[in-house]
Amino acid sequence: MKKILILLTIAIGSTALWGQSAATYGRGSQLIPLDKTDVTLQKEILTFTQTNGLLGMDTYYEFFNPGEEQSVMIAFETDATGGAAEAPEYSPNNPLVHDLKIEMNGSPVSCSVSIVPSENYYKDGVFQILSKDEIESQNEQFIDEWEVDYIYVYAFRVTFKKGLNVIKHSYSLGWSYDDTPQSFFLYSLRGAGHWANRQIDDFTWRVDFGERAFFRVENALPDAGKLLRISGLGKSQVKETWREGEEITEFFIKKGMLEYRAQNLNPQLTLCITRPKTYFSSFSYLDDSSLDPITYQFDEYMEVEDAVSKKVLRNLPFAIRGYVFKDPILREYYSGQYWYMPDATYKADVSTLSEEERKWVMSW
Repeated sequence: MKKILILLTIAIGSTALWGQSAATYGRGSQLIPLDKTDVTLQKEILTFTQTNGLLGMDTYYEFFNPGEEQSVMIAFETDATGGAAEAPEYSPNNPLVHDLKIEMNGSPVSCSVSIVPSENYYKDGVFQILSKDEIESQNEQFIDEWEVDYIYVYAFRVTFKKGLNVIKHSYSLGWSYDDTPQSFFLYSLRGAGHWANRQIDDFTWRVDFGERAFFRVENALPDAGKLLRISGLGKSQVKETWREGEEITEFFIKKGMLEYRAQNLNPQLTLCITRPKTYFSSFSYLDDSSLDPITYQFDEYMEVEDAVSKKVLRNLPFAIRGYVFKDPILREYYSGQYWYMPDATYKADVSTLSEEERKWVMSW
């Protein structure tokens, strides 16, 4: 099989994907205290979801204030361009961010958004806000440099009462671009290093992309082998990456989610989720021993060498759902896929497939 596999990876501590061409991306961050504070970050539960082309971030925080009430300016950062091939247009609000909600101790919190330099944007209690002319000047240079040196910062001031304080923070990011071969999202945990304890005492990260989710995780999280687990029904395998000495764990979550929980986490990490697309140019079941359980895109010059190979491809959506094949060739081929989980109760029914999957089946 000749194909270009655009990986779906959850990469930890690496921004290598930023340099790849023809990609769309978004970037978000941990809540960052901009004022000096002795408030500590005791607990964080970070959940990634995906709905209707939007990547959702839902975060639950528990902070502890050891002293009297104190006011703290807090911010989180989002990227400006989304990796688009065209220069961004000026917008006072980030057009990629949707459904932003912030709540502290049960009460809603409003925030302001500013366009600021990528670094050192808050000095002596003042945001270094860029003018519209400065932003448009950078946008004009985008085609030559493929980047801009500004970000969107969402900021809000809150008062921490003495003792336990709970902040809930959620938003969705538009990362659905049909004309690009991949899209990915970077989420920096480094902001947690600015709270008084310089760590996350109790950290939980969940990836809940719904049923039949396929993605990859770099083996760089502390104790990932022990702490990164499938909660539900799924399978995984370890594979080598194109970078020498590095490995990834490939996950297929049939039902449930991926979960990682750690104590006293050093937050010098960046999470990166990449959504894949795969383009076939040819396929032969005799030569190509692996087939990924993801949505495939057709190459206009795609070649399938024989009728049996077409049958294998046609039955991919049913194999993903665990159909027990009576055909010996199909049974042998799909039994060799690490992600295949036979389900004797599943009955193949084209009408229950997604529209995209039905098109796939009918194409063979």
